[in-house]
Amino acid sequence: MYQWIVNPIAGHHQGSQVVQQFLDDRPDLKDQCFINYTKYEGHARRLASVISSQNTEILIVVGGDGTLQEVLNRFIDIQNVPIAFIPTGTGNDFARGIGITKRPLAQLNKVFSNSDRIKMKLGVMETECDIIRFTTSAGVGLDADVASVINEQRFSKGRLARIKYTSIYLRTLLKQIIFGKTKNLSLNVDGSCIRMNNTWLVTISILPYFGGGLKIAPEADWSKNDLIITTVEPINRWLLLGLLSTLFFAKHTRLKSVHTYHASAVTLDSEALLTYQVDGSTGRAKWIEIGREIHFTTFLR
Repeated sequence: MYQWIVNPIAGHHQGSQVVQQFLDDRPDLKDQCFINYTKYEGHARRLASVISSQNTEILIVVGGDGTLQEVLNRFIDIQNVPIAFIPTGTGNDFARGIGITKRPLAQLNKVFSNSDRIKMKLGVMETECDIIRFTTSAGVGLDADVASVINEQRFSKGRLARIKYTSIYLRTLLKQIIFGKTKNLSLNVDGSCIRMNNTWLVTISILPYFGGGLKIAPEADWSKNDLIITTVEPINRWLLLGLLSTLFFAKHTRLKSVHTYHASAVTLDSEALLTYQVDGSTGRAKWIEIGREIHFTTFLR
C-alpha cells in the first residue's frame, strides 16, 4: 500500500492536479494508492499519526517544507518506511538541499521507476515546551523574524506565486534590516560557551539553504551528521544589507563579521523570549537545544 499525504494549497496550489495527472498516467497504481488530502493547518500531523498504524510500503508527501515537517513530527514508523517528498511549495529548500527535482510530476515518475535511496539524520530542536524534528535549518535573528512575517502572508495560485514569495521575502528582509533589533544570547557549541551581544543572526543548518534558495550554509551536506552554525555579529545596518546580498553567491562566509562553526550539539539561552524559525515555521522560547537524531530516515529522490 502506498500512502499519500497531499497538501492541495501548498505553494502553487497544484498538489491535487499533480496527483490526479500521475494516477491518470499510471492506472495500474490506483488500487495500491490511498490518497489523504489535508484540509487545514496541522492536518498533516494528524494524518501521519493515523497512517503510522497502517501497513505502508512508501509514504508519499506532496506539499511544501512545512507539510513535510508536520509529517516527520508525527509519523511514528519513520525508521522503517521510506519517504518520497514531492515539492509543490514556494521555498522548497529541502528538495534543493538533497537534489530532488522541483518538477513534481517528474519526481513522482522517478519515485516509481528509478529513484535512489538516501539515509539522513534529521535535526532535532528542543525548547522548554516542545521537541521538533527538522530537515533544513533552525535559528534566531533575521531569518526567524522574516519567517514570522512571511507566515502571515497568503500567496496567489499559479506561476506568479514563486515570484510573489521571493518579492515579499526580500521586502520583509529589508524592513527587518532597517527597523529590526539585534539579539543578546549565549551560544554553547559542543560545551564551549560564546556570549553574543547585538547579534543579527544565528542559524543552525543541516542542509545549505533557507529562505527559498539563499545558501546560508555552503558546507552543509545531507550525507554528513554535523551541524553548521552561522552567526552574524554586530555590524552597521547598511553593511548588513551588503552582506546579505552575498548570500545569493554563497560568499558571505569570507566576511569578518560572519562566523561558522561545526558541531554535534548547540544550545541557545536568552533572558528574553526569542522568536525562532525551524524549517520556516516559527515559535518563541528562551532556551533552545539542537542536535541530530540517532537513527536515519530514508528518503527517495
